Amino acid sequence: MITPAVIAHADWGTDRRKRQVAMARLVPGTAGSGPRYLVTSLAPAPDALGQEGDLLQELRVAALPGQAMVGFDFPIGLPRAYAKAAGISARQLRRRCEGIDAETLFWTLGGKQVGKGALAGWQLLAAAGNREPGIALWPFAGPLPGLLDRGGRIVVAETYPREYYKHVRLPGTRVTRWSKRRRADRLAWIPGLLRWAASLSVTWHGGLLGRAEEGFSDGASGEDEFDAVVGLLAMISVVTGAVPSGEPRDDPAISSIEGWILGRASSGETPDPPRR
Repeated sequence: MITPAVIAHADWGTDRRKRQVAMARLVPGTAGSGPRYLVTSLAPAPDALGQEGDLLQELRVAALPGQAMVGFDFPIGLPRAYAKAAGISARQLRRRCEGIDAETLFWTLGGKQVGKGALAGWQLLAAAGNREPGIALWPFAGPLPGLLDRGGRIVVAETYPREYYKHVRLPGTRVTRWSKRRRADRLAWIPGLLRWAASLSVTWHGGLLGRAEEGFSDGASGEDEFDAVVGLLAMISVVTGAVPSGEPRDDPAISSIEGWILGRASSGETPDPPRR
């Protein structure tokens, strides 16, 4: 798989002020080692603070003459039953990749809502799709190796930071009442995060390593910075071959309707939603 020149992960939400983006650039390796990723920035999304342009435009410029890849933690696809709603009762409101732990597209209330964030994200992707050379939505546009081999277009993938926490948690660590909103709790997971980054030969620019070692910001955006970096490392894991992309190859609906969460292993059919 050809590794993109720039990889970014956006922790996306309904609150524009809390949209954080972690970005890494492919840099030449030292003597005896190949190219590696350098985490170059961790900052609010460009449109979160009212700047001109948007995240995708910035990524395209930053990656030239190479290719960029970006991950967003909002649903990109639709449940297959919902997509066939004409004359069919949509009993299943979860996509196959969501299992029973990821929040659904139709959840629009409270802190875990994803519906409103997805609407804002779709608007961003729609605008980018109308520009040249546009974007390539994985897995709808094809398998990841082929998309990264074409160049030009930005490859966009769906992510889910909670799926990647298993790579951050140290072996034997017992998790009880853990919350990413508490800096003290995030600090307990930082050694695992840094070990994961080191295993991928990821390095840090300037003061970014220090920010990570401190558990990220102590304010409201700290949890978003944490998830932005976790998602970025997961994307690097996939493009470097350490983790499979995960999409089922035997289910046509995945690449035509539902989509998939990057790096999530396939685990059977879509479960029925839990009763409330």
